[in-house]
Amino acid sequence: MSLHIDEIQLEYEPRKIILPIISHYSEQPEMSEFESAFLCGILKKHKPKKILEVGVAAGGTTGIILQCMETLNIDDVQVHSVDYLDYLWSDKTKKAGFLGQVVKEHINSKKVKHQFYFNDIAYSFIDKIGKNIDCLILDTLHSLPGEILDFITLLPYLKNGAVVIIHDVCLNFRPGCDCKFATGTLLSCVCANKYINYDENNYPNIAAFVVNEDTRKNIANILLSLVISWNYLPDKNQINSYKKALNELYSVEFCEIFDKIYKNQSKLIESKSNEAFIFPYDKVDRNSNIILYGAGNVAKTFYNKLKINNYCNIVRWVDKNYLNIVSYDNFPIDSIEIIKNTKYEYIII
Repeated sequence: MSLHIDEIQLEYEPRKIILPIISHYSEQPEMSEFESAFLCGILKKHKPKKILEVGVAAGGTTGIILQCMETLNIDDVQVHSVDYLDYLWSDKTKKAGFLGQVVKEHINSKKVKHQFYFNDIAYSFIDKIGKNIDCLILDTLHSLPGEILDFITLLPYLKNGAVVIIHDVCLNFRPGCDCKFATGTLLSCVCANKYINYDENNYPNIAAFVVNEDTRKNIANILLSLVISWNYLPDKNQINSYKKALNELYSVEFCEIFDKIYKNQSKLIESKSNEAFIFPYDKVDRNSNIILYGAGNVAKTFYNKLKINNYCNIVRWVDKNYLNIVSYDNFPIDSIEIIKNTKYEYIII
């Protein structure tokens, strides 16, 4: 396996075409101009006919993908875009993918077919998406286990020669983002030919690799990377979906290793929470309905503890700055005004 540097011809035009279409919205593509050009350069080089995009956000990158594939003038292209949320992570008043929908309606392509999927992991939609995916784009949480689990569960559906494009491979270099290294870990561990282009001589924040038989034979390398400390635990629905996928796709031994890793990561996260803040168990009855007031580190610690031990039920989570916070671990954070319409026993401030 080899590393290929500055071999991808950057394609800036698709982004330039769609920006005037979406410029009156406050959201812009979360990829930089250089990163979008690398993405389009890869698409032009490999000319995929079935693309799976995991991680949508506002959908600016979705729009760039659609415009790029329309420009390539390939018949019968399928683009599938998946997000675990159906609303924009930074503003829950907006629907996930809305910028992509604007571009999609503007292009009105006869050759490029597109479909959004929301409210579950990508594997849960695989029966609708189908096999023989020849391009996978991963751009989700960036913290472990994040994109690692998505890649493991989607690899069996990728063709040999499929290109995998991963964003934010060095996001952890930025202040306050030191835990954002899931895609960088994937790039490091995967056995494949890898592609990067320098961004004005800086280490690039986007990369790609091409799947082959060695990628499949060495999937255990990716599994074992999950031993690195996780920054979050997938919620109950997510972890059940991932475990279902692993049980259907991999050996008993493979799944047993994952289960042991997951149990230890759960204990580690809980122990870190216990060291930081102690939930008032002596003042709150078991199985009671509570409201978390405030979305700072204390409330997040309580949330993580209660998700593991199920001591009581969080019926609402509120904060006066709820529009700027939106959610934590996919749990919506609402206005304090909602308290008066909520049945509860305790408010934890």
